Amino acid sequence: MDMSIELCPSGQGRKRTVNKDNWKREKAKKDRLVHNVNCRTLFSRLCNIVIGNSKTMLTPETVKSFLWSEVDRRKSSNEIASAVFHTLSNHVFQDDVEIVRLMADGCAGQNKNCTVIGMMCYWLHCCAPTCIKRIEIVFPIVGHSFLPPDRVFGHIEKKLRKTSTIVDPQKYFDIIKEFSSVLKMGKDYVVCDWKAASANVLKTPASWHFKLQKSKRIIISKTANGSVEVKGEPYYNSDVSVFSGICKRGKKIAQMKPKQLDVGRPVKLDKIKSISSLLTLHYDLNGQENPQLSFFKNAFQQGNVEDVNREREAAAVLTDSENEDVY
Repeated sequence: MDMSIELCPSGQGRKRTVNKDNWKREKAKKDRLVHNVNCRTLFSRLCNIVIGNSKTMLTPETVKSFLWSEVDRRKSSNEIASAVFHTLSNHVFQDDVEIVRLMADGCAGQNKNCTVIGMMCYWLHCCAPTCIKRIEIVFPIVGHSFLPPDRVFGHIEKKLRKTSTIVDPQKYFDIIKEFSSVLKMGKDYVVCDWKAASANVLKTPASWHFKLQKSKRIIISKTANGSVEVKGEPYYNSDVSVFSGICKRGKKIAQMKPKQLDVGRPVKLDKIKSISSLLTLHYDLNGQENPQLSFFKNAFQQGNVEDVNREREAAAVLTDSENEDVY
């Protein structure tokens, strides 16, 4: 270990510093960084929905897996709400079913938000069978629950650990298909803009008669005149809140008209460069094309086209601004 001693002003002790540049660990880290590549990946998104109860057998008939990649769309409340709406709309309910109970983790960005609640209000009011009178959304305590979708994720992860490298999303599709029915975005179901549709009709959560984030249960009920009322309960076993509407003045749930969103988003240029460097180093391409990397090729071409279009638009704006007359 190299050590140096610095002289300090009078009245103070000597300051001892350690030079870490010659440590074996630091040298190994520097050597590793020379050959290291800024590893980035294109993420695959997965939303699992289990139909039944905690004792239901996990089979492809009871488990629905909604699969998409980062190239298709990001993971937000619109994607989750569209998956739940597709499941509810295509499920056949028995005539004696009056209450639909959903359980999900309390992630505010995806599950516990006004987008999902607005979608549930719309489905109950406009699309649900006449026998269904109420929807109850339960959010278990964080860290103290193990939902059936978590078991499905466990089975999938156990299978993925045995695979060292995956370069084609089809491999994910084949593995997930062993445990569930896989639905691909844009092919088997569509994504709608439930966030904008809910914001146009519903009040902001701050104006609701209950606190959304503190609620452990969200209950949506039909009224005698056909409208929809909502309440949030802070307890699991006690009902202390009251039902009330959450629509803006002059707005109704039936006025929600979610627009279908396009599937496909460009990949950022810096991410394309990083992944290209990684693939070139790993597969030793040397200018040759690998058929296994067709997914990345298509994604990179789409990203490059979008970047070129943005550069052209920016250049056009600059040209127009230069040509403007100054008075």
